[in-house]
Amino acid sequence: MLIVDLEVRRDDFNLRAEFTAKDDEIVAVVGPNGAGKTTLLRAIAGLQSLSAGSIASGAVVWEDADRGINRPPEERSVGYVPQAGLLFAHMSVIENVAFATADDITAARVWLERLGLEDLADIRPAQLSGGQAQLVALARALARDPEVLLLDEPMASVDAANRAGVRRQLRAQLRQTAAVRLMVTHDALEAAAIADRILVVDGGAITQRGTIEELVTHPRSPYVAELVGVNFYTGVATDGLVVVDGGGILHSGDAVSGEVIAAVHPRAVALHLDHPTGTPRNVWRGRVSAIEPSLDRIRVTVEGDLRVVAEVTRAGSEMVAEGDAVWVSIKASEVSAFPR
Repeated sequence: MLIVDLEVRRDDFNLRAEFTAKDDEIVAVVGPNGAGKTTLLRAIAGLQSLSAGSIASGAVVWEDADRGINRPPEERSVGYVPQAGLLFAHMSVIENVAFATADDITAARVWLERLGLEDLADIRPAQLSGGQAQLVALARALARDPEVLLLDEPMASVDAANRAGVRRQLRAQLRQTAAVRLMVTHDALEAAAIADRILVVDGGAITQRGTIEELVTHPRSPYVAELVGVNFYTGVATDGLVVVDGGGILHSGDAVSGEVIAAVHPRAVALHLDHPTGTPRNVWRGRVSAIEPSLDRIRVTVEGDLRVVAEVTRAGSEMVAEGDAVWVSIKASEVSAFPR
């Protein structure tokens, strides 16, 4: 178990983080650029000293600023995979992995075989693709048999054509690894596909934590809402009737009162050329301001009493163009409202 309660202070930036990660889970750390994600991993690895607080792996304290304890990186049972992999350019693939095993070539070969890299053993890093380099860096980190495995944007250098395959290999290997596993990513899809739990770091602090499902249904900030692709509103509710900050009203099936956050999945937003019939309680007139492709759907942004993004089929998107007037409808049951 990794126990973190730390603070890192620099002239232009402060990071405050407190969490516990178990060795039976994969934890994704997400957040915007400059939020403190990499600083967090570097602090755990011993590459960034703490200003206050502590880091412990089980009963072993790695660092405690108050007690003057600070084990160097080589005395921490950590496997660290940085963004670019940082393989030794002058060594072959197998020599890179063997570096973590006290030059045990046999052990290094076992790790290459586990990750399906045995055919690359004798080539240099410059000859590898981005995905191959990241998997070699992962093999080198795992060869240390670490208590804590840290991965910083492991898919960042992988091209789109190979991303799905590398993600599958990464997920399979992490599932087989008996270690605390922390993975920094900016991609909600990767977090959802690989992690059991997510920590959101924003502005130097952990602002939300939970499963991907909890983030989708209860985003607590505009950043999280954008990350998971849902519409986000704040306002004041009375028995589920939300008066939205900045104007507009939403009816929610959640009978909450007080200051609330309201979230609506874009696929729950219907667009109409004429005033909709039926029972939706949220109906308003708007104008299409943007139409953007998104994988198998099209995202349509509508400005009106409330700004909202709808996800429609490609066939459905053909009925509207930017600048068109449309009607928006959302069922009250599709508006998730919860206390701020």
